[in-house]
Amino acid sequence: MMSGRIFGSKPASSNNPLMPLSVKEWHDRFTVQAGWTRALREQLFNSLNISRGSRLLEAGSGTGAVAGDLARDRPGTWYCCDIRERYSQAASRFFPTLKCLSADVHTLPFPDSAFEIVFCHYFLLWVEDPLGCLKEMRRVTRSGGTIAALAEPDYGGRLDYPENFSHLKELQIAGLKEKGADPFLGRKLSALFQQAGIQHVQAGVYQGRWKGTPTSEEISSEWKVLQEDLASQLTKEELRKLKLQEEQAWSNQHRMLFVPTFYAWGKAP
Repeated sequence: MMSGRIFGSKPASSNNPLMPLSVKEWHDRFTVQAGWTRALREQLFNSLNISRGSRLLEAGSGTGAVAGDLARDRPGTWYCCDIRERYSQAASRFFPTLKCLSADVHTLPFPDSAFEIVFCHYFLLWVEDPLGCLKEMRRVTRSGGTIAALAEPDYGGRLDYPENFSHLKELQIAGLKEKGADPFLGRKLSALFQQAGIQHVQAGVYQGRWKGTPTSEEISSEWKVLQEDLASQLTKEELRKLKLQEEQAWSNQHRMLFVPTFYAWGKAP
């Protein structure tokens, strides 16, 4: 299994016949995702000058898994915002030190230059106007401050093995489009940063490495989200059979799945 792979990220509205995931289930999912990107995230934030007076914001923060992890060992005042109030409320419960609010990243309720660092994680693929969100993130970042998109996938580059799983690529692309997501956002990330007027942009793809067979908990977490992504493409019975086939492939150590995941960061002018 390759690092950087995901089956799905943040929930969106759908006519899904399956039982929707609970906030706790999504928090578990966000926590798994946060683990995938921790090494690069730590490298970036360790290089930044974060002091007690620093103000930091995670945009589109879900239940606060990333901001909460970063804030645990670092000074500063940490904010997180998500358009879904139930997620912001959950973030406050899970991470009491975070200042959490419900807000649309397209129109952030902060003055210009309010933060030293503004970042997001598996977020831009889900928004209506990713360029507009990046411009808004730039607006609330002080001159010389850091703007970062820590992870954005590109399902157009998804690789599956054995071949009987290769059809999942097109099925998931179709499912994500139906839910309003951009499954090809990753490849656009560097250009979006440039178009948003962010300077000194650094961008790349997470380095893949073989990790072996995932735990049963990881497989279960990914499948809960995959079932939501594919609910309009496959029947419940087809999904059940596919899950059994994949569990068998993982147990035989035959399975490989990789979705390239991009990152970018730069400075506010």
